[in-house]
Amino acid sequence: MGDITLRKTLEDCKTIYMPYRNIGERTRDEYQNDLEDIIQFGEKSGMSHAQQVGSQVVARFIAVLEHKAYSNLTRKRNQL
Repeated sequence: MGDITLRKTLEDCKTIYMPYRNIGERTRDEYQNDLEDIIQFGEKSGMSHAQQVGSQVVARFIAVLEHKAYSNLTRKRNQL
């Protein structure tokens, strides 16, 4: 897992996980946007690989969403 980049994780999610789970198009778009946001957050924090993103990074990202006054639903969706 150490060699899997954040971008590869996003691509795998879009091409493998979401189609497998039969997620609706609108939900898929929302998840992709959420994943893109957290990947950009991770990259700005100097991360490039999936193994670098742990619960502390997610907690900081959620705090940023709270600071931006995102809805509870958006914040919860980002914790999945």
